[in-house]
Amino acid sequence: MTTLKLGDWTLDTVDAGYLWLDGGSMFGSVPKALWNRTNPADERNRIRLAMRCLLLRGHGRTVLVDDGLGDKFSDKLKDIYRVEPEPSLEHSLAALGLAPGDITDVVLTHLHFDHAGGSTVRTPEGLKPWLPRARWYVQRRNWDNAHAPNPRERASYMPENYDALMEAGVLTLWDTQVSYAGIKNLRLTLGVKNLFDKDPPLTNQQYTFQSGFDPSYYDARSRFLYGSVNWKFF
Repeated sequence: MTTLKLGDWTLDTVDAGYLWLDGGSMFGSVPKALWNRTNPADERNRIRLAMRCLLLRGHGRTVLVDDGLGDKFSDKLKDIYRVEPEPSLEHSLAALGLAPGDITDVVLTHLHFDHAGGSTVRTPEGLKPWLPRARWYVQRRNWDNAHAPNPRERASYMPENYDALMEAGVLTLWDTQVSYAGIKNLRLTLGVKNLFDKDPPLTNQQYTFQSGFDPSYYDARSRFLYGSVNWKFF
């Protein structure tokens, strides 16, 4: 594990096992003769990749960025991806003196199975969030993509990894922005915050300067549009 201090925050890398993916897909146009030297392929042309998450601790929060594959894969999928479950995310957290119940927030970079699969677990009552105290966050645009995926990504999105979070009321969708850079040296950006115009929940939180409510859920200024124009002179 690697540890870094950044202001009042402590950052650690935490491993969540390994999986093997097609080397040609990972390296694209790079010739196999080059990448195979440092990432030797197995008999099915797969290379070993770490599922490594980031842990941030500070200001009373314990934040996990991505949560790995989880343990819901069928035997067939375990074989396809040659899954190595150890070190598990739970064991990596334990090495830092943490239990699943200590995590307060999970930021998902996107909803592919190797980044968001650990979000839910199977129980006798059905799929449930894995971390009992946590709230998850993901970009609204990626949530929409996951529910209407393109053919190239369809196999990477598995609803059992994230739909239960929304059903349990522990998933926040971040609003979005779009940029256009089709004109040389010019970038136009347009975005929406608090798209559904909701009030942030009342709370006694102390990790932002706003008093009496939590702005991490919805913007207190209500819904608004914003835009920017950036021009590069050289």
